[in-house]
Amino acid sequence: MNLVEQSIKLVIKTIWMVISGIVKGLQIPELLYCIRRKVKRLFGNKSKYSLRDFEVMTGKQFEHAVQEILETKDFRTRTLPWNDYGADLIAEKEGLRFVIQCKRYSNNVGLDAVQEAYTACRYYGCDKAWVITNSEFTFQAQKMAEKIGVRAMSGKELEKLI
Repeated sequence: MNLVEQSIKLVIKTIWMVISGIVKGLQIPELLYCIRRKVKRLFGNKSKYSLRDFEVMTGKQFEHAVQEILETKDFRTRTLPWNDYGADLIAEKEGLRFVIQCKRYSNNVGLDAVQEAYTACRYYGCDKAWVITNSEFTFQAQKMAEKIGVRAMSGKELEKLI
């Protein structure tokens, strides 16, 4: 299928998604999310980030970058407000809900982030808790994460995900 045929197909699917979404009572952000995923599938799902890019980002920019990376891996995500109870994102994939705490640090991430993600997981009724950073975790944070079932994703692991 050439690009023109793909574009026409995308427009038709988009119109259909909007009509069926309205009928199902979906909100505009949900519709936009579905449309964005279709476009990404059509034009490729490659992440545009590298680990070096994270070093110059603000915390909020890092959150958005992690969100985009997860979406390229077919997670459905939404951001949370600034008073987030220890979470920055809620992600869903294959029937599981994940609470995600993003930490763009120049130093190692400590226990607080792991504890906050664990608590946020319970607060938001999620199945799993993740802490994702561009750096590393302290030994204590790694041990705590293992013990309580929080995934501590270091910068090296994030780079592999990209």
